[in-house]
Amino acid sequence: MTNFYLDSNPKLPNHKCELHYVCPETCPNLPAIIERIQLGNLPDLKTAIHIARRKFYNQAHLIKECSHCSNAPSH
Repeated sequence: MTNFYLDSNPKLPNHKCELHYVCPETCPNLPAIIERIQLGNLPDLKTAIHIARRKFYNQAHLIKECSHCSNAPSH
């Protein structure tokens, strides 16, 4: 299991038109701790995206997987 994060807070007014990416803690694209929301210790990226979209359902269409992580080989 890995800790996953959402790269910013979709509820903030200045983020309403941006995409928000889900990354594991090992991602080189992970932003500073103040600019991310911890989603929890989860089994995989698919589960992390599901959790993020449920938590921020009004902005679910703006939540995607990190391009670096989605292209990484599976273990």
